[in-house]
Amino acid sequence: MLGLASGALLLVALLAATLGEGGADPHSVLFWHGILVAAVALAILDRRSGHGLDRSQQVALGLFFAGVVAGAALAPFAYGAWIMALEVAAALAVVWLAARSGPGLLPRAVPVLFGAGVLQACWVLTQLLAFGEKRPAGTFLNTNHLGAWIGATLLLGCGLLSGRRRKDPWVIALCVPLAAALLATGSRGAVLGFGVGLLLLIARSLPRLSTRARVAVAAVLVLGAGLAGWRQYQRFQSADPFSSHRLLIWKASVAPALEHPWTGAGPRQFRTEASNLRFADGDGPLRFDRSFIATHSDLLRPFAELGWPTALALVAAGLLGLRRLLRERRRLSRFEGAAVAALAALGTQALVDNLSERPGVYLLAAFLWGVLGSSRRDGQPAGSTSPSMFRAVALVPLLLVFVVGDLAPWQSWRLQQEQAALPAAQRDPAKLAGSIALNPIHPEPRRLMAERHAATMQGDPAAYAAARLQAERAVALHPAESRYRLAAARIEAAACRELFRDVATRRRAAQRFREAAERSRYDPFPLLEMGAFLLETGDPAGARAATEDALGLEPGAVSPRLLLADVLLAEGGEGSRDRARRLLHEARERAAETERFAAENLYSERLLTLDPRAVDRIESRLAEIEP
Repeated sequence: MLGLASGALLLVALLAATLGEGGADPHSVLFWHGILVAAVALAILDRRSGHGLDRSQQVALGLFFAGVVAGAALAPFAYGAWIMALEVAAALAVVWLAARSGPGLLPRAVPVLFGAGVLQACWVLTQLLAFGEKRPAGTFLNTNHLGAWIGATLLLGCGLLSGRRRKDPWVIALCVPLAAALLATGSRGAVLGFGVGLLLLIARSLPRLSTRARVAVAAVLVLGAGLAGWRQYQRFQSADPFSSHRLLIWKASVAPALEHPWTGAGPRQFRTEASNLRFADGDGPLRFDRSFIATHSDLLRPFAELGWPTALALVAAGLLGLRRLLRERRRLSRFEGAAVAALAALGTQALVDNLSERPGVYLLAAFLWGVLGSSRRDGQPAGSTSPSMFRAVALVPLLLVFVVGDLAPWQSWRLQQEQAALPAAQRDPAKLAGSIALNPIHPEPRRLMAERHAATMQGDPAAYAAARLQAERAVALHPAESRYRLAAARIEAAACRELFRDVATRRRAAQRFREAAERSRYDPFPLLEMGAFLLETGDPAGARAATEDALGLEPGAVSPRLLLADVLLAEGGEGSRDRARRLLHEARERAAETERFAAENLYSERLLTLDPRAVDRIESRLAEIEP
């Protein structure tokens, strides 16, 4: 009974992980993590274990997880590394539970997953037809990830086809909304993956089909290919700024694996590393307005984040599972054949997408991997010799990890969100202190606390000291992240303006701004903020150097020209007035020429929008010094 209950909870966890941004929303994560912990606990208490992965796959996955843990221990951003270690542990727990349940779980799981897919498809079509969303995402945040999940459930639904005239028409009818939802996503990767999975299914069943059935299959393939082509044509009618950049992203993503072959960037550290891997896109007036935070390929991600040894252990586990499937391909049931097709679809799309970002997708893949890799044993499942007391004691670390690693950070996040929504001066120090206590390795509540102290500084050196302390602790918890050094720079800048007004504090703030710029080498905003601060505090030469560096990064930008004109007028000197006037003229011209690009994203808006107050200020100063 415990084994059946564990399998049932596993299915509930798979469904729960599709809710809330595909299981990535913090509320959703806590929900499905709790269900998964309950499923693992029941499995530990169950004395009957007749199935499981073979020894070679267990060793490979064990080495992979050991590599993740080792990388997490060495990672500079401890909380990000912990999150990834938890994600990997959850995926491996699903593999273990599915393998332990054995292939007998598939006949019960496939109808549940297929039914959930139909409901998801109905919601997607409602979003498309009733709300006018061009690329609906359902309960997922990303349409590509939604397409992957829908394509997999559609292929699983093919396992319900049994050749019975009364039953199969209902299954085929329910496949229609799933196929329509897959097309509605417009995901090229999902269509490609589904196509691979469908071809595997057809190749497996074609010898057993009648001539009439083969003609029907061919007609469906032609119709499906035509509809997919039409949908992709529709998608190409709208701008896709990343359509030609994927190869460049892959090339940039290889850098951490080559520079740090043993460890890569570190678990969940690639997001920060990517800020210094950006490239000029050659499209539009700005050079670095297209950023990326992921490898856009799950084949590259383990090499880029975990290093070669850990990534190769994962690859080895996958190859061992593939070898097992090839050996037993003639003995697979129709449900297992459908599961192979679904897993192949997910694997194909993972080559060009980061499906590992969405729990709803990677948990489904882990489930299919576990079921298909499960060892079959003759006879009844053997009873475990592990004492019941030992099994009960084993639950203690599991529950401890859930409370300390899941529940406490979730409550800390809730407090962060509540306080971040308030103006800095109105934030509650007690609640922020509580957030820090619940998650002491996360830098974000310390940054919020630092901003609160800085907002209430008002000539109070004690408030400055408290703000600086929290900002430095945030930097120490995530030393490679630019924004925490930028927060520290802003506190020093506020202290220079409001408290000390001395050269030493100004230099300290400038150094912090430089550190922030160095950790995000293609971001002009720390340099622009530094230039504005130095201009305000009486260092026009330093302000000019910082602003010229920012303009060097984005020579087509508008706002750096206005700031540089301000700096030149403050600095004075021969030719400064003429150059300032020329910069103002260039800013006006570029703002008019690039107006349509300014609305693309916040980066473009801040750099391409003409600030009327800055224009008025520059014109007034030019008028004052006219001969």
